[in-house]
Amino acid sequence: MEEIKPIKKQTTWQVLRDKFPSVEYILLEEVSDASGFSRSRSLDFMVINLWNSRGLAVTGIERKSNRGDWLKELKNPAKQENHFKYCDYFYLLTDKENVAKLDEIPANWGWYHINENGKFKIMKQAPKLASVPIERSLLCAMLKRAACKQKYVHVDSIEETIQEKATAIQLNKNRSLEDKASRYDDLVKKVQDFENASGINIVHGWDLPKVGEIVRVIMQSGVETHIKHLERLEGQIIDMGKEIGERIMAIKTFETAKEQ
Repeated sequence: MEEIKPIKKQTTWQVLRDKFPSVEYILLEEVSDASGFSRSRSLDFMVINLWNSRGLAVTGIERKSNRGDWLKELKNPAKQENHFKYCDYFYLLTDKENVAKLDEIPANWGWYHINENGKFKIMKQAPKLASVPIERSLLCAMLKRAACKQKYVHVDSIEETIQEKATAIQLNKNRSLEDKASRYDDLVKKVQDFENASGINIVHGWDLPKVGEIVRVIMQSGVETHIKHLERLEGQIIDMGKEIGERIMAIKTFETAKEQ
């Protein structure tokens, strides 16, 4: 059977979630630079490490899917400052080809890229930054963003679940078709074996109910019984043939004598 292909490739969120698993990282999306009316812009993703052994690092990620947007970003470096100064690492993230070039990446940035197959690659490692402690206004924005996710299922997770269910349904259908095809092939072989052994073509020229009734009678009474019965008939026919032959011979002798 034809191999089942995924209905849809992983989204950017799913790829990042795989790269930064929840057991070690908090992954926040669209994080404002402040809480309430004082906010001015949002950062696409923030990743906070939860382990002391990894330095509790904060990583900012700015996503660009269009080269024009990236070139505008390069012309306005102050745009990221409200988030950048709190990050230990900062990355450009591209998920389309030909958005950025390696020599365009600022010295204090790194570069993540997700190709069309959903493969994550570090194009340039970000250097460690001299970050400042997170201020209360940004902390509140981060907490608000995290809190609004309680009992919340990300849309990508819903799509992933739908995809998994659809794939499972398709696989079950394929298994059912494979099972039916196997049973059909087995049935065809049995019919062919029956036709070869009996000389009966069950599709053409036979009254199948009568054939079935004959087979049932034979099977119920046993083949040996029918063989013995046929052997007795054969003996009776042979005896009858001998008797007929003798009578024909007697008649011929009588007619020959009569003519003389």
